[in-house]
Order: sequence, then C-alpha cells, then structure tokens
Amino acid sequence: MRAAILRETDRPLTIEDVDLSRVSIDSLSAADVEEAYAEIDLDSTDVYDIPYESPASVDGFAAFHRDKWEQEHTTLALTTILSVERELRSQGIPVMRIAPTRSSIRDAIETAMLLGQGTIMGAHQLVMIAVQLIPTGMSRAEAGDYWQQELALMTHQKLLSEARQVGATVTRRSDTLYLVTTTHGALIRLTEQFTVAPFLGALTAQLGVPVAIGVGAGQTARDAEANALAAVEDSVGADGKVAVYLDDKGVATELPPASAVTVSAQPDGTWPLDRRAIEIVTSIAAATTPAAGQQVVVDVESVADIMQVSQRTGLRMLKELVDAGLAWPLPPARSTGGGRPRQQFRLLTEKLD
Repeated sequence: MRAAILRETDRPLTIEDVDLSRVSIDSLSAADVEEAYAEIDLDSTDVYDIPYESPASVDGFAAFHRDKWEQEHTTLALTTILSVERELRSQGIPVMRIAPTRSSIRDAIETAMLLGQGTIMGAHQLVMIAVQLIPTGMSRAEAGDYWQQELALMTHQKLLSEARQVGATVTRRSDTLYLVTTTHGALIRLTEQFTVAPFLGALTAQLGVPVAIGVGAGQTARDAEANALAAVEDSVGADGKVAVYLDDKGVATELPPASAVTVSAQPDGTWPLDRRAIEIVTSIAAATTPAAGQQVVVDVESVADIMQVSQRTGLRMLKELVDAGLAWPLPPARSTGGGRPRQQFRLLTEKLD
C-alpha cells in the first residue's frame, strides 16, 4: 500500500504540469514515503509528509498541505482523506485523493488475517523438522549392497515411532533426508520448551550413525520447509552435535541433544549396545559360516533353529536386535514355490568389533 499512493491502477502516476518530486503527502511516515519513491525511481528530498498517528491527527492535514502550497514548496497535495480533498479543492489548491487498488486492499486483509491467526493459533503454526543422515565411511564402503536401503528403512521406522507420539507426519525425501511435519505446540513438547533437540539423541544412538536435525518455522508451509532445510545444513556443518532451529524471523538457535536420551560414545567412537542383544547376535553369528566379506543374513526359521526356540520367540529376538540397532530388515525375497515371501534380516556384526 505504500507504493499504491503514488500509483494509479497499477500504472505510474503522471500529472501534467505537476512535479511529483515536489508534493505534500499525508497519512504516510517519512520512511514509507522514501521507500515508495525508491520503488518508482524518484527523488523524495523535496517531498513533505505528515503521518497518521490517531484520528485527531487528520484535523491538521488540510492546514499542512495549505501551508506547503502557499510557501511554494509543493505543486500538488496528495491525500487519503475525502474531507481534506474537498477543503483543499474549495480553496483552489491542486489536490488528488489516492486510494489503494482492490488487489492491494485484498492482499492487506489476507495478510492481516494470516498474522492474526498466527497470533491467536500460535500453537498450531506449521513447523517442519528436517532429518539428514550424515554420510560415514561405512555407508560409502557398502554403497554397492543393501546398506543405504537398510539405513533408510530403519530411519523411517524410528522417525515414525517418535513422530507418532505428537501426531506428526513423516515424509521421505531421499535415502538420507526426511521431513517431519508438526505444529508449534508439538515442537514445544518435543524440545522441552526449546531446551533440547528433537529426535537427535535417540536417532543417533539407535542408528549408530551421525544425524543432523534442522527445525524451521514460517508463515507458510514453503517458508517452514525452506527454513528447516537451511537449518539442517547448519546442523550438518556442526557434524550433527546440535540441532538448529530457524524461526519465522530467521533467528537461529542451537539445541543440544536431550540428556535423557543421549548415549555417550566410547573412547574408540563406538556406541554402547544392549547386553542381551549382543549375546543373541553373537550366538547367531557364531553358528553361521558366511564367506569372507559376506554379510550374515538370517530369517526367523534359521534363528529359531540356531537358538533352539520357537519361531515366535525367534521373531521376537530378531525384533529385539532391530530395536538395538544390531539387525536390519531386508526387502522380502520372492519365493520360488509361491506363498508369502520370507522376511530376512542382516546382522550388523561390524558393530561388535
């Protein structure tokens, strides 16, 4: 609306025998006038303005314009007030009343509504959380097998489990990037009043790989996503040691992992694992004889045979290994004899080294 006072139906305002660089304007502040003139490439040095401060300030608008005209400082008065236009016109002073276009009014109302909703419903403001897996030497070395797919599947499962607690949704953007859509109110719970990073400690401990977290807020979904993606880049730059929150004003805040879920690394850089899960995977791996460099892949039946338990208990053991980060579920292999394909699991025995 600032530039609208100097435009007429979306065209630059031009008036014969009027120098627009020597006019008086009411209702706008000096900063607004300067910005509006800059938009249409005009010098505002000799432009006089009087801002609207309250309904009472309108009473002085006509006298302001008349004084500048009588002192020959101006060639035209621009006003937004109908009564001021009529008074100046009756006194023979060149005047024009400027009104914003319908589109300007519509945009202003829509913006005000959105801002009002954002204030009243702040807890429901859209927030995006970007989760980025940071490449490691192990993942690059095994890029030719199922490593990336297994890691992506496990990450998605863990995020779904975490996000379900606050009613958030998870979208997979790539094998290494995920977006969690939630609300500002849910984010407050996830971050414990913006004191800890969401998901960071739990994911790092469960996946055994570094994870970067970026949180973004915005007036629109696009703004929130853009802020989340920018924030996750900053988290990657910090090697995933902190999450980064970028609010709708572009202010960045670092959030450390929650102590309640943070698992400290060992001096050699490995992560502590569940003792029972270690015993299970060690027993299974010892009973298999894979070729050198070959992965250990098992199914429910083979685990039940090795551990001398029922298939139901064998399945429970495999789920326990998956939860401990010592096994990855593989895509089901097609059965040559028909029927339901077997679910196979890869044992991550390298984590025991």
